[in-house]
Amino acid sequence: MRKRNIEAVYPLTPMQKGMLFHTALEPESGVYFEQTCCTLRGDLQVDLFKRAWQWVVGRHDILRTCFAWKTLDKMLQVVQREVLLPFQVHDWRALSASEQAEKIRGYLQQDRQLGFDLSKAPLLRLALMCTGDKSYYFVWSHHHILLDGWSLPLLLQDVLGCYRSLLAGGEVSETPVRPYRDYIHWLESQDYEAARSFWQRYFSGPISHGNIPLNRSARSVEDGIPRYAEIEIHLAEPTTAALNAFARQNGLTMSTLLQGAWCQLLHRYSAEDQVTCGVTVSGRPAELEGAESMLGLFINTLPLSVKIEPQADRLGWLKALQDQMAEINQYHYCSLAQIQEWIGAPSQPPLFETIIVYENYPALNSLAAISGEIEIQDVRSIEQTNFPLCLVSGPGSRLPLKIAYDVRFYDPDEIRRMLGHLQTLLQALAGHPNAPLLELLMLTPAEEQQLLVEWNSTQTDPISDTPVHFTIEQIVERFPDHTALRFEGQSLSYAELNRRANQLAHYLRGCLPRPLDAAPDVLVAICLERSFEMIVAALAVLKAGAAFLPLDPANPAERNSFTLQDSQAPILITTHAIARGLDLDPGADGAELPFSGSRSPSGPSHVIFLENVWTTGTEETGITTSTESTASPEDRTAIEIRCQSTSNPSHLTTPDHLAYVIYTSGSTGGPKGVLIQHQGMSNTCEFWVREFDLSQDTAVLQIFSFCFDGAVPEIFPVLMAGGTLVLAAKDVLTSTVELGKLLWQEKVYQITAPPSLLSVLDETNLPDLRYVVSAGERCPAGVASRWSKGHRFFNGYGPTEASVCTSLYEVAQHNKTEPLIGCPIDNTQVFVLDRHLRAVPVGVPGELCIAGVGVARGYLNRPELM
Repeated sequence: MRKRNIEAVYPLTPMQKGMLFHTALEPESGVYFEQTCCTLRGDLQVDLFKRAWQWVVGRHDILRTCFAWKTLDKMLQVVQREVLLPFQVHDWRALSASEQAEKIRGYLQQDRQLGFDLSKAPLLRLALMCTGDKSYYFVWSHHHILLDGWSLPLLLQDVLGCYRSLLAGGEVSETPVRPYRDYIHWLESQDYEAARSFWQRYFSGPISHGNIPLNRSARSVEDGIPRYAEIEIHLAEPTTAALNAFARQNGLTMSTLLQGAWCQLLHRYSAEDQVTCGVTVSGRPAELEGAESMLGLFINTLPLSVKIEPQADRLGWLKALQDQMAEINQYHYCSLAQIQEWIGAPSQPPLFETIIVYENYPALNSLAAISGEIEIQDVRSIEQTNFPLCLVSGPGSRLPLKIAYDVRFYDPDEIRRMLGHLQTLLQALAGHPNAPLLELLMLTPAEEQQLLVEWNSTQTDPISDTPVHFTIEQIVERFPDHTALRFEGQSLSYAELNRRANQLAHYLRGCLPRPLDAAPDVLVAICLERSFEMIVAALAVLKAGAAFLPLDPANPAERNSFTLQDSQAPILITTHAIARGLDLDPGADGAELPFSGSRSPSGPSHVIFLENVWTTGTEETGITTSTESTASPEDRTAIEIRCQSTSNPSHLTTPDHLAYVIYTSGSTGGPKGVLIQHQGMSNTCEFWVREFDLSQDTAVLQIFSFCFDGAVPEIFPVLMAGGTLVLAAKDVLTSTVELGKLLWQEKVYQITAPPSLLSVLDETNLPDLRYVVSAGERCPAGVASRWSKGHRFFNGYGPTEASVCTSLYEVAQHNKTEPLIGCPIDNTQVFVLDRHLRAVPVGVPGELCIAGVGVARGYLNRPELM
C-alpha cells in the first residue's frame, strides 16, 4: 500500500472489529462474504454502467477502505485515495440456457471461494454476463465489513443516478456526502462509563444462554470449516395482515413480535426460563445529521436477555419486551466484546448462538428501473455470519422468515421444523393476546398429529392378556419332547420343565403354613445360580399365581439383604450355600429347620432350599415312607415337592395381578421395587416373539443377570415360542472366546446383550446368529456399525418401570451414528414432554413419558411415588 495513496486512517466500529476477527480466524470459511445476484433486462450500456460504479467508488470513502492489523497493536481501517474497481464482462449469448446456468453456477462458486483479502482495497467486485439480447446476469460481491443492509439500496441508487446522467450526456451531480469517519468520531464521543453501568445491571444475575441443543455431533464437514445454507418461507398474505394489524392496534413493532416468538422458541427448545439471543440494531444515531444517507457499516449486534414467565399474559410480556429493547438501544454503540468483558462473561460458551435481523429498509428489487427501461429482476443474496443460526425477516405483504444455518450443526429438516414452530408461535402470540405464555402452541398441526397420534398408533387388535405361563403350557402340549433348556451340555425337555414347575407350584400353593401359601400378588424371592432350577422356580411361581422377585447370588450381600428386607417377601427359594451368604441360615451344621420361624421379622418367613429335588433325566415322583422318616429337613422338602401333582395348577392369575418385582439400580434416589403386572409382561414377551420370529427352531442365549429386567425378554419369549433357552455358566460369560464358542456350538439365533459385552465379542463366524439386541446401556456408534453388518441389529430401550422394553430401533447397515431409541413397541405410547407436559419437537430434549399396558403398577411399599 503506497503512502501517497492513503487518504485517512481511523479505528474500527464495534461490528467491524468482530467481523475482522472472525474473518481472520477462519479466512477460508467465507464468513461475512456477501454475494448479490440479479437479472437486468433492457438496453443496458455496459461501458456507462461500469463508469457509474467506478464513480460511486470514488464518491464514498468506505468503498475505498481496507484494514490493517497484522503488525499493529490495534485494528485500523485505511481509506485509499484511488482504487480500481474489478469489473468482469462476459458474453455468453452463444451458449444454451443450460450451459449458461452451469457457467453461472461455476462462477458464483469460484467467486465465493476467492473471498477477499481485507488488507487490500477494494473489498468489492462486479461481474456482468450477457445471456441474451437485452438480458444480463449481474453479480455484485463485497465483504460485509464495508456495508450494512441499509447501505445497499443507497449505493445502488447512486449508481443508477450516475448511469442516468451519463446516458443523457449530462454532468453527474456532485452533491456532498458525509464520510464514514464522522460516524467513527461520534462513536468515540459516547459515554462508555454509563454504558458499562447499564450492561452490568442488565446482566446482574446468573447468565442463561438458552441455546438450541440440537444434535451437534452427528454432522460434520471434512475440513471442519463452517458451511452455511439458507431456508426461507413466506407467510400467507392474510396471516401477515393479521400480524401487522395486531402490532398496530397494540403499539408494537413487527420486530418486537418476531423477537418475542424467537425467544419463546429458544425457551421451548432449551427448557430455560431465561434465554439470550443477539439482536441486530441499525446503529444509525438520530443525533448524527445525515446518518440515514451515509454508506458504511452502522449495524451492531447486542445481547437480548429475556425472562419467560409462564403465567404472564402474552400482550403484556410483548410490551415489556419492546420497552426492554428500547432501553438496550440507547447503548447500541457498545461492542459485544466490551459487554462480555464488563459483565465478566467467558468467551466460551458464547453469550448467545442465535441472532435476529429485521431488515427494515428498501429491498434492492424495489428499485424497478434504470433509465425507465432497464429492469432489475430476481434479486437474491448470499451471506453468512459466524453464528450457527441467524433469523432474518423484514416488511412485506407476505412476511419473510429466513434462517441461515451452519450445516455442521443442523440439517434442512431441523430448520424447516424450526420455521414451522416460529410461524405457529407468531400466530399464537397475536391470536390470543390475553392468554398465558404457558399455553402457547408451538407444534404445527401436522407435527402434533405425527408425534401424538401417528407414531403412537401401536395398539394390536385384540390386545392379548394371556399370562406368559398359560402360553408356555400350550407349547408343552404341542412340543412336549422338544428341548426347552440347555446348560453345560445337559438338556431339559418342555415336558420335564413343565412337570418340575408344576410340582413346585403345587407345593408353593398348598404346602406352606397359611396364610403364607403363594397366591396372587404374594412375593416369592428367588436367589439361585444360573441353572435349570432358576428357570423352573420362576415358572413355578407364576403357575402358583404369585409374583417372583429375582435376586443374583453374585450381587453384594448387602444389596440382596436390602432387597429382602425392603420387599418383605414372605418366601425365599434358594440353596443352603447361597443362604449362608445372605445370613439366612444360622445353623452351621445345616440342621436348622427351613421353616423354624426364627427369621428376622424384616426378612422372609419361609425359605425353600431347592436342591436335590430332581435328578436330571429321571422321572421320580416320590420316595418310600421309611426313607422319608429318616431324611434330613432339606431332603424332606425335596420329597414333599416331588410328591406334588405334575398336572398344571388351576389358573388364579388375571392380567392385573403381579407377575414379578424387580429392584432398580438406585441411581435415582435408592433402589425401588417395581411392580410389573401380567399384562405388561405378556405384551413385551409376545412382541419379542413376533419381532424376532422366534419359533421351535430357534435358540436364544440368556446373558443378563437374573435380577436385571433385561433377563425377562431373554427367558420367557423363547419358551412361549417353543424354542430352546441356552444358559451359560459364569466362566463362559466372562470369557469372550468361550462365549463365542458357545454361540457357535448351540447355533444361537438371537441374543440380547449390553454394548460393553458386544464391543469385545467377535461378531464373525456366527452363521446362525440372526438377531442381536443391544440393551441396558447407551450403545456407541461403533458397536452398532460392527454388529449391523452381518446381523439384524436393534437398539432396545426401556426403564424397569415399563415392563423392560419401551421402544426398539433397527440399525441400518453401514450406519455410522449412535443409534436412536426407536419407536414404541406394541400397545405402548411414548411422549417426549417438557416440564409443563407440552410435547417437544423431534430432536429437542425432554422428559420421556410412557403410557400403555406395560406401565408398572407402581413402586413396592412406596405409594407416595405412584
